Amino acid sequence: QVGYLVNNKRFIDYAISAYKKQIQDNLYPDGSSLDFKDRDALHYHCFNIWALLNFAKTASLHGNSLYNYQSKSGASLSKSVRFLFPYVRGR
Repeated sequence: QVGYLVNNKRFIDYAISAYKKQIQDNLYPDGSSLDFKDRDALHYHCFNIWALLNFAKTASLHGNSLYNYQSKSGASLSKSVRFLFPYVRGR
């Protein structure tokens, strides 16, 4: 987010690349996360996606749509947010 704050394209490109790597490395196509599967704790899943949500929102305010970005594996932030719905609804 600092890249957007100081309007530095190199920082922005680096952050977008890191965002995409995080989606690829830590989220799964079913919406779950590495932390959720390893620790069996929903809190870790939420913690994992919180920073991604913040960055995706900042990026969207600057014309970069990342919320629905899908990695080669099929993982995406939007799927990981939807993964939470049954838990939020108490199912």
